[in-house]
Amino acid sequence: MVGIKPEHRDMLRFLWFKDLLAEKPQIDEYRFNRLVFGPRPSPSILGETISHHLNLYKQSEPDMYELLRKSLYVDNLLTGEENDEKDFVVYQKSKKIMASGGFNLRKWNSNSQTLMKSIEACEILQEQKNAVDHATAEDDESYPKSSITPGNSETKNDTVVKVLGMNWDTVEDMFFFNFIDLCNYGMSLPATKHSVLKFII
Repeated sequence: MVGIKPEHRDMLRFLWFKDLLAEKPQIDEYRFNRLVFGPRPSPSILGETISHHLNLYKQSEPDMYELLRKSLYVDNLLTGEENDEKDFVVYQKSKKIMASGGFNLRKWNSNSQTLMKSIEACEILQEQKNAVDHATAEDDESYPKSSITPGNSETKNDTVVKVLGMNWDTVEDMFFFNFIDLCNYGMSLPATKHSVLKFII
């Protein structure tokens, strides 16, 4: 959702077939008008864009500004409160603040089923409102979002979810490491000193 100035879009040119099924496909040249992941500076540009956006709320929403500034890691928001009511307020405010900058916070998870039901109800209501109002712009809809079956809320997930590469059991509210994949990887390596170093690092 981070726009690229027209004068900088030449740096993001790519080639594509005009008609792939044609006998002699013509190649067209396109330019991205949104920041893509892949170029080396993309993560830092995203970070600075989010920081710039959050600064707009430094005066009007100082508590949320501070919470989002400290709790956002790339595109993940990791935070919590002492009860469901406060958590729901964080959900509503963070969703609204980030949406005003074109960012859609989604894939919510919590160790509270009550909170998850409230969030799911809001997400479904918003999906229905967007469908009625046709509020979702075509260029705002990513491929993964457009390929999700309507009615399947992204808040519904398994009880064990990934959080920045770690496993979180939302029922037991515990973080844990799954060593099965690591063991399988180790067993696939040849028995050499190099493999031992590779496995440790």
